[in-house]
Amino acid sequence: MVSGLVSWRATGIPYWKYFFAKWVPGAILPDCDVLSGRILNEEVVKANSETRGQTRGKFGTGQCDGWKNVAKKSLITSMVNVEYQPHLLNVTDISSKPKTADTLLDIVLKEIEHVQNVLMVFLVAWCTDCSGESAKMRRLLRGVFPWIIVLDCWVHQFNLVVGDVLKLKLPLIKVVDRALETIKWFLSHSIAVGLLNEQQKKADFPVILMLILPVLTRWTTHYLALDRLLTLKEPLRQLVLSSPFRSTLELFALAAKVFKRFYNKSPDGIFRKAFSEYLAHAGMWSDERMSLEYFSNDARERNTFVDVVSIWREKLMSENLNDVDGANGLVVLAMRIMSMVPNSASTERIFSRFGAVHTKARNRMSAEKTRKIVVLRTHIDRKH
Repeated sequence: MVSGLVSWRATGIPYWKYFFAKWVPGAILPDCDVLSGRILNEEVVKANSETRGQTRGKFGTGQCDGWKNVAKKSLITSMVNVEYQPHLLNVTDISSKPKTADTLLDIVLKEIEHVQNVLMVFLVAWCTDCSGESAKMRRLLRGVFPWIIVLDCWVHQFNLVVGDVLKLKLPLIKVVDRALETIKWFLSHSIAVGLLNEQQKKADFPVILMLILPVLTRWTTHYLALDRLLTLKEPLRQLVLSSPFRSTLELFALAAKVFKRFYNKSPDGIFRKAFSEYLAHAGMWSDERMSLEYFSNDARERNTFVDVVSIWREKLMSENLNDVDGANGLVVLAMRIMSMVPNSASTERIFSRFGAVHTKARNRMSAEKTRKIVVLRTHIDRKH
């Protein structure tokens, strides 16, 4: 009944009683109160127990978003995405509470406690939408947990970008706007300008050229600005190719900084050696030793994505995910980063399921009962 969104009252319909009396003799049909009460609660407990077995010891990303149901109640729904498998947490009614970052933070802190202590998940990040309250909440959350990564939902950001692109009428306008944004960015960052000048010297430019920001009412300056940008095409290209992120030392410094933030200590020498070998695709980090071709072909045959976390999990040298010494530290760090899900798409899908359950005909249904029905339905769908 849950999976098919059948009304609880269906068991009281004479045709249902006749059907079960004929085809399932002796079967006792519980009434709607028993079905939506004791039986639903028992099944949700079973589903939650199985979920704990599936999530224990894995990395996860928490996420939350707001939703207004058919009864016009403001709800905050939270989920945890455990290595690409979303699981519904709790639904909080904030209709009578102020819609502030502090209110959202209190909810998130309770959800984090549930994720860590009940589901036994290694929480690595928390993702929200891009509203002002959510942004402030993420900043406050960083103050409580310095190790946590706070993420904007990239789906929301992508939709904003797509909306801007669709407003464009001519390809020329799009190209010119992007070129002008590039010029503005360089001129407002002195370090970038200095690096560009250094590239011009290496390219033996007779005179160091500056990017030009055009005057709005002088169309010739737009032409000159774009012409100068094209003149500096090669130095700009070399500037990108010589990015510090292409240097092994700079990449290791970045990895070491992230490692220290997560684990409050610096990586050891064995970690550094393993990191360098990984960048060089050498030894145990070669494509062959990591079975990249196998995972790629397997994902293609099953018409799904490559589970990168599973690739790294095969390289674990300890069952304890808190063991971050040596090369195992590189594996755990990679699993932690790759398990982050920077979008709240699964939460949006849950809202659709809420809407299918909490209809106008069921407008008096509580948010908690709606959550239980969706939890059980999701569990059934995932199982079968």
